Amino acid sequence: MIKNIFKDLSPRMIKGISLGLAAAAAAILVLSFIISLIVYHSNLTESSLPAFALAIIVIAAFGGGFLAARLNGSRGLINGLICGLALFCLLLILRSGSSIPVPLQLLCCCLPGMAGGFLAIK
Repeated sequence: MIKNIFKDLSPRMIKGISLGLAAAAAAILVLSFIISLIVYHSNLTESSLPAFALAIIVIAAFGGGFLAARLNGSRGLINGLICGLALFCLLLILRSGSSIPVPLQLLCCCLPGMAGGFLAIK
């Protein structure tokens, strides 16, 4: 089954997924900066940061999957899943003492990515 998913990887599909991944990474950077300003200038404690981090990952994965599927025009679930997995791998490589468990981070990358891809095609 996995061979069937990766069998039809065309240059157009790879370009869409890479642009979706770049958009998701940019969204993570921008949203993290905004949340850090909010936490710094308010009464929120640092213990609320993991919840914000999960929300940021979900929003970015959804947007990346949506963009990847919209650029490809078909196979939204697969495009969103691959974009979400690529985002998860990127976050796993850049992981530095995060308090978010890895399986939860995987779910928060893949499921919104697939949902974004699905909604981009519908």
